Parts: sequence; C-alpha cells; structure tokens
Amino acid sequence: MAFDTGFIYVFSVGWRRAMFYDLSPLAPNDPKEREYDVSTALAQFYTYLMFQRRFKIADQTWQRLFEGQWFPFITLKDSTVRNLIDHAANSWPLDDLSEAIAGEVRGTLPAMLLRWKTTQAFADHIEFLENASKQFLSKDFLCTSAILFPRIEGILRSHQKLTDPGGQATQTGLADSAVKMAENQRHQNTPLLPRHFQEYLEKVYFANFDPHDPKIKISRNSVGHGVVPGDECNIEAAVISLLLVDQLCYLVSKPSESVPLRSSTCNMPRR
Repeated sequence: MAFDTGFIYVFSVGWRRAMFYDLSPLAPNDPKEREYDVSTALAQFYTYLMFQRRFKIADQTWQRLFEGQWFPFITLKDSTVRNLIDHAANSWPLDDLSEAIAGEVRGTLPAMLLRWKTTQAFADHIEFLENASKQFLSKDFLCTSAILFPRIEGILRSHQKLTDPGGQATQTGLADSAVKMAENQRHQNTPLLPRHFQEYLEKVYFANFDPHDPKIKISRNSVGHGVVPGDECNIEAAVISLLLVDQLCYLVSKPSESVPLRSSTCNMPRR
C-alpha cells in the first residue's frame, strides 16, 4: 500500500468483527508517511481477533489452569482451548477434559513428531521423543511421563546453548531462554503467549515439592528426584508432557518457518 494513501479496513473471524484505519497520510495540516508494514500489522490484528480468548484470560483463571497443570497449548484446537478456559474460569474439574484431549493428541502426534525431527534443538533428543510417543500410543502413560519430564529440561538446555549461550542454566534461566526468541522476533500478540509460558515453566514444570506431602504432583523435580507417586504419571501427565514439548517446538523456531497450527477455523503460520 502506498505511503500517501489512507485506508479503512473492516474484517471478521466468524462472528467477531474488527475495524482498523489509518488516515494520517491524508491529514491536511500535517500529513505523515506510514512507517510500518501494513500487511504485517493486519496479520497481527487478525491473529488477535482469532485468538482473543487466550489474550484475555483473567489472572484467577490463569491460577486455576496452573493449579491443574494446564496451559492453552498452541497444538490444541481452538475449541479445546476454549473448553479449558471455561472450565478453569468456572472452577470445573479440568480432569474431565483429559480423555478428550488425549484423543486429540493421538490424532496429531504423527505431525508433532515430524515437527520435532526438523527442529535443531531437538536433534539430540529425538530417540527419547519417539520412544515416549510409542509408549503413549500403547497407553503406557507412566513411561511416557517418566521419559519426557526430565527430557524437556534437556531440550531447554540444548536450545539455550544454541541461541542464548550467555544465559544461566538454572531453572529460571532456562525458562527465560525458552521464550526469548519468541518475545524478540514475534509480535506481542502471538498465541504462543511466551511470557505466560515462561511463568508456567517456572511454577508448574519446575515446581518444587514437599517431601512430606502425601500427594506430590508431577513435575521435573518430583520425577527427577524419584518421589512422584505412580498414579500421578497418568494420562493427563502424559498428554501435558507431549503438549509441552510441542509448545517448545514452536517457541524455539523462527517465525519465518511455516507450520500448521491446530485451529477450529484455519491453519496459520507461526506468529
């Protein structure tokens, strides 16, 4: 679009409507040339309109999602994410969604594996990821969880070495490095929600545990120290670990690399 023209753009996603306008080049007293790329801006606004439920999650809802160890993972269908958000917002049991989400993940797992095999930070971990995926498909959720929860830290370390060698290899440092590329190279309205995901890694994935607690939740630390109860390595834990890996796959890849996102409306490039 020419720098000296104004425009008004009305667009929609389903029933949602939005309007964006920029008439500044037509100002009679102080016309200004447009200094941003219109195509990029409109793509960002379209993304916000499509995924606005994710961008408007209330703090209390985030807290409930984290308490249930869930996140609006990018791999999931938009309708599934809406169900997660609604359950958390209304204090409904998130466990009720585990079986349905597991079925969704089974269907997308082959595509997930293809993504992982082409991601540089995953190169040293593919054998473990493939094995964990096979265990998941055979419904051995204990093995899936036991393999993936420690291995995710390995992926975080590999990514940090490649892209942020000056970063601290602490739990906080690894979480920060995981989202740094997304924060620097993507628009702030990316549905990957990098800042919230960093918080998820720190508070949920790297959660500490009380050795005297009779019900220790699954986390990197409880698995690594061998104190997690077997019944915590269940279908929900296995599904979350796979979705966590795929979320990282998107976060550590460059925005220019196009990968189909699961959505109820369309496939989109990485934002």
